[in-house]
Amino acid sequence: AVSDGGASPKSSSVPVTVNVTDANDNRPRFVYATSNSSEYDVSVYEDLPSGVEVLRLSSTDADVGLNAAVRYAMVTACAGFNVTEDGRVLVDGALDRELQPRYNLSVSVTDRGTPPLTSQTNVIITLLDVNDNAPVFSETPYQGSVNENATHGHEILTVSATDADLGTNAVIRFSVVQSGSATSPLPFSITPLTGVISVTGSLDAE
Repeated sequence: AVSDGGASPKSSSVPVTVNVTDANDNRPRFVYATSNSSEYDVSVYEDLPSGVEVLRLSSTDADVGLNAAVRYAMVTACAGFNVTEDGRVLVDGALDRELQPRYNLSVSVTDRGTPPLTSQTNVIITLLDVNDNAPVFSETPYQGSVNENATHGHEILTVSATDADLGTNAVIRFSVVQSGSATSPLPFSITPLTGVISVTGSLDAE
C-alpha cells in the first residue's frame, strides 16, 4: 500500500506476487530397503544371462524441477554388472561364482541442477551357487594291484575327487561304471561316500 501526507491522507494498494525460485541446495539421497541400511545388498544366481535386471536403485531429492531430476551411474567400471541412467543394475557379461563370488559396486546419483549435486553408495552383489562344475578326480588314471587270492572285502585302493561347487552341489558319490562290452559283473565295488575300491568276487589272473 502507499499513502500521502495530506490532512486527509489518501492511499492506494496493489497486489504483489513474489515467486520463490528453487535453488539446487539439496543433494539426492539414496532410498534403501530398510531405514537403517547404508548400502544395497542383493544375492543372485551365478547363471543369470547378460541383460537381466538384478536391482532397481531409488533416490529422493527435496528440490523441484530439473534440480530434482536424477541420473544414475557407476563410479568405477566393473566387469559383470552395469548401471543404467534410470537406476537399473544389469548383468553385463558372464558370471562365475567359483572365480568371483562377491561384487562391490560403487554407484552414484546426480541431479540435473546447476551446479549438479551427487551422492554415492555401494551395491553388494553375492553370487549363489548353481551346479555348473563336474567333480574332478585327484589322479588320472588310478592304478592298483591285488593278488588273485585276495578275499572278499579286501581293499585295493582309495580314489578321491573334489567339486568346486557348494553345498549339496559339491556332495560326491562314487560308483563303478562297467564297460558297455562287458558281459559279466566286475569282481570289484566302490564305497559311494569314501571311494574305497574292494574285492567282491573271485579273481583269476590266468
